Amino acid sequence: MKKIISLSSLCGKYLDDIVEIPTSTGFSAIEWDLNYIPPTLNVSRIQSLKNSLSVNGIDVRYHLPYSYIEIGHANSGIRNYSMSTVTYFLDFIKLIGGTVAIIHVGYCENSSFHETHRNLKKIADYAQTLGISVCVENLVKGLTTSITNLKAFTEIDNVYLCLDTGHAQVVESKSTGFCDKLRTMIETVLHSHVYYSEDSKYNHIAFDDNTFASSKLFNALVKSSCPWFTMELDTKTEQLCQAKKMEAYLLKTLT
Repeated sequence: MKKIISLSSLCGKYLDDIVEIPTSTGFSAIEWDLNYIPPTLNVSRIQSLKNSLSVNGIDVRYHLPYSYIEIGHANSGIRNYSMSTVTYFLDFIKLIGGTVAIIHVGYCENSSFHETHRNLKKIADYAQTLGISVCVENLVKGLTTSITNLKAFTEIDNVYLCLDTGHAQVVESKSTGFCDKLRTMIETVLHSHVYYSEDSKYNHIAFDDNTFASSKLFNALVKSSCPWFTMELDTKTEQLCQAKKMEAYLLKTLT
């Protein structure tokens, strides 16, 4: 299966960066983080962007917003707002031609597994009617730090895993064996965020040649059926540096 190395819109600021970042770097894929660069309501602007993506052959996947979004929150007002917001953004993803959406769930301390599971199923069912697959991301705290919960989520029809290698490393540092358990779920991974770790201020730390080679989780990931690897780093320079190292590593490892 073809392996797609994607850049992230985290290093962008404006709507035009969704096209500019991949076209200016030689890469043809980007993960659009809708939390940081939300879409406009201007229909002609969105149509222009859609045309630019098509003309330039850019493949896009979409990260749903996560600020003040928690579909399993104990507070019904927040829960209902979150569900309506996610639904709105899924409609936008369909409008612009997207087929994969990444979602954060269960990060808040008072998130309910039952509510999260129930509402995730509703979201996955709705997304399926739009032709969109949903990927649950493993986070550094909350419900997704439990392999049992992650398995339950990915057993929902049309729900897959977005494997975040940096988040996994943070959890591993507190709970040895987490990465080994994640490896047992590797064939549920449809999307990934690739970087080494995350520091206490939420800065993402890049892989280097040594950490690429030494990470059993990363190596299981590249040998799996997962087709998409987003360089989820904060600057374009960091993303490009890691992307080029990963290209070389894949060439050496998979050929």
